[in-house]
Amino acid sequence: MRRTIFGLLCLCFPLFLTAQSKTRALVLLKKYNPDGYQILNTYLNAPTKFKIGLMETSSSKTDFGNYIMGADETSILASLGTVVHEINHGYTSLLALNEKASKKLTKLSDKRASFFFINANQQILVPHTTTFPSKLIASNVKLGFRNFRYDEYITSTNTILGTQQSGAYGLMDEWNAYFQDTKTNYELYEYFVAETKRTPADWARYLGQVNGVFYAHAEFKYFILKYLKYAQKNQPSIYQAIIKNAAFKASFQAIDKGYTDLIEQYFERRTAILNNLTDQGLRVSMDDKFTFIGTKGHGNFMREYNELLGAIKDVEFAGVLKDLQE
Repeated sequence: MRRTIFGLLCLCFPLFLTAQSKTRALVLLKKYNPDGYQILNTYLNAPTKFKIGLMETSSSKTDFGNYIMGADETSILASLGTVVHEINHGYTSLLALNEKASKKLTKLSDKRASFFFINANQQILVPHTTTFPSKLIASNVKLGFRNFRYDEYITSTNTILGTQQSGAYGLMDEWNAYFQDTKTNYELYEYFVAETKRTPADWARYLGQVNGVFYAHAEFKYFILKYLKYAQKNQPSIYQAIIKNAAFKASFQAIDKGYTDLIEQYFERRTAILNNLTDQGLRVSMDDKFTFIGTKGHGNFMREYNELLGAIKDVEFAGVLKDLQE
């Protein structure tokens, strides 16, 4: 009997820790990133069965606890960006069904759609048009930009990935997920001010969390532009359908502006943090690859970010960018 009780305790203890971790994650998001909390809370409370016109459909939900990598505070904090990122994908698809059903949008009943959360005041329903898999643009991506996200989202042979199933719409879904991910890590600044000792190690941890994701803004903008340029040249009917999709263009503009503004704010905050550490007598330095606080350094991905921004400004994309703004 003792062995049986012990075995049951061993099984229940991880579940208890997961429940505690999930509760703490929700508390932290509600306090420090209301947008991330809204994504998560709306998703958790959304229905999973819908009637759209004559069609009945259902969807499942993902347990966000799967993305929390530990029960301690540091692990939970480091997981919040991933939690919001991954649940944002679920929100984008599940709330699209909810939006179509609640507004009785029968004209969209036979089409895939995305419901992009930009911020608490702006969400956009985007019906999908015909696409091709993102892997078709693989050889067009410059060699210097073929990193792990290129491998995961562009060249992947996994056909269920949104970037392969839904092409440009899937790329935009990833772009927005990284935007919400970056926003979450950025907004945790107030946590580091209020709930840590604000040591150099604390600030290195904060900067490292944002630095790991912010430059995805330029990556996915570049991927989307490459996708559209390829479509324009090789599949013009697909290009025209996407460019004529007003909701797609509105989402592109909103994500781009929101993400760009967020990064500018982060750079200002990063400068202020590093200046404050310098004023405390610490040796601080930053180049286009690394940021050092004392003797400890971490990658800041500035070289990659600036090179991607340069590529986006290339004349190659001038026509596509003009079409996206009209």
